[in-house]
Amino acid sequence: MDIYLDLMIQKNLVPLDGILRVLYTTPNEDNRLALDYLERGQELRHIMRTNYFYPLLLNAYSSETCQLWTDNDRLRLFRLLDRLAIPLESSTYSRLIQRSFHQYYQNNFNELFDMLAKNNLQSIIDRLCRLLITDIRRNILDLNVLEQIAPYFRLHTPTRQEEFARSLLLLMTNIPKM
Repeated sequence: MDIYLDLMIQKNLVPLDGILRVLYTTPNEDNRLALDYLERGQELRHIMRTNYFYPLLLNAYSSETCQLWTDNDRLRLFRLLDRLAIPLESSTYSRLIQRSFHQYYQNNFNELFDMLAKNNLQSIIDRLCRLLITDIRRNILDLNVLEQIAPYFRLHTPTRQEEFARSLLLLMTNIPKM
């Protein structure tokens, strides 16, 4: 496989597209093999496309397949995403991921944040915090999730304090009066 990947890269061809298409369209596949290929592709400096990761994220948090994924598998996926700094906040896929993501964690994200913090994945933590704040604003999540976000939002920096304060103000002004 490595020789094949090396040859394809030398010829400026895109081997991962074909491999991942097969893996993602195979029924009853838990897609962790795709994670192995993506990690190997990244080692070989293969060009990474955003659409490589959405099926994996959906698979990692969907109600049917999430029990097949270990926290270590998810951490490997987060590490790949962390290096790429892919904006996950937009698109239809993102909304689907969020829905199954919340169901999987049942709105208790402390363990996830701890795991990411221990592994120095701050950019993923930042994106998750913003994503969760947006979801609280849309009334998908309860306000108590804010308590879980606050310790990981780097509130010791003035710009983060301002950002968090703005988000909090937006939330409080949009809450219906009783």
